[in-house]
Amino acid sequence: MQTASPIEKGIRVMEEEPEQSETQMCCCGEAAGDCDGTHWVTVGLMVIWVGITLMLRGWLHPWWAYMLCGFGVALLIESLIRMTRPLNRTPVGGKVVGGIVLIIVGSFFIHGIANWWAAALIILGIVFLIRGIRKLRKPAPTV
Repeated sequence: MQTASPIEKGIRVMEEEPEQSETQMCCCGEAAGDCDGTHWVTVGLMVIWVGITLMLRGWLHPWWAYMLCGFGVALLIESLIRMTRPLNRTPVGGKVVGGIVLIIVGSFFIHGIANWWAAALIILGIVFLIRGIRKLRKPAPTV
């Protein structure tokens, strides 16, 4: 029976796969190394907007509808930031749709049904802007 020398044991140990340690996660659900902090911009904008709407709730009626619109705008701003950053680019479709829905619901309660068509035009314009920005970011096809 032949025993392995300490050098051979060391080589075998080095050849074995290292144990997979649990990946550290950021509070936003991304891997800690992939987190770019963009979500904190959104949280900051939302907290600032809550403070502004609460301070102006005497003049803004219904103030909570303005808060919804502000949350929607914050989500759209985060989406624009994520689309324009070449590193750590993530899909933004859900945030865009969520932001537009919040803006639509808030606008409905602010302006009522009579001015709904104007809000729909604004939202349509925002969608066109986002599509244009996304197309500008893609490389041109080579001929």
